[in-house]
Amino acid sequence: MHNKNGFTLVEVLAVLVVIGLLMALAIPAYANILAGVKRDTFNSKIIEIEAAANKLGDKTKDEVKNAGSACINTNVDSLIKKGYLLSESDSINVIYSPADNKPLTGVIKTCYCSNNFNIASYYTTTFDAYKVFHEGEKVTVGTKIYKCLHDYPGNNLGINATYTTKVGGTTKTLRYFEEVKC
Repeated sequence: MHNKNGFTLVEVLAVLVVIGLLMALAIPAYANILAGVKRDTFNSKIIEIEAAANKLGDKTKDEVKNAGSACINTNVDSLIKKGYLLSESDSINVIYSPADNKPLTGVIKTCYCSNNFNIASYYTTTFDAYKVFHEGEKVTVGTKIYKCLHDYPGNNLGINATYTTKVGGTTKTLRYFEEVKC
């Protein structure tokens, strides 16, 4: 009778192959989950920034109204200095993007919406046709504000770019960006 005290080379290789396959499946899934969490965290920070700017806009409503169709511009540093946001650093007034850990340096546009007599604030960055933008982000082109409706691939398509998709067997042409109207 033969007494087996260990694993054969074939058994060890089989286990390594199975572990390799599991890792090949798990790592991309983990990366997608992590990217989604970062995106959700980014969106939460933008909502917080816009809410803080709205509070400032309500406090300075007459100044915002007097700007007419223009918007009053502010930034994260100013909102922190005025006590509407808390800084994420002890040494500088900053809020970091969870996507790349760089400071959020966009412009916050606070506008008076005459159609509903309300204040609305938008955290914006300047549109760059080569940059990737994600659904919900807001960009400026000149004095206009646009909201990204679907992830923009950043391959120089332009602010008026469209894409096609199939919905229920019908091909539809949709825009990446839509102008924000108060």
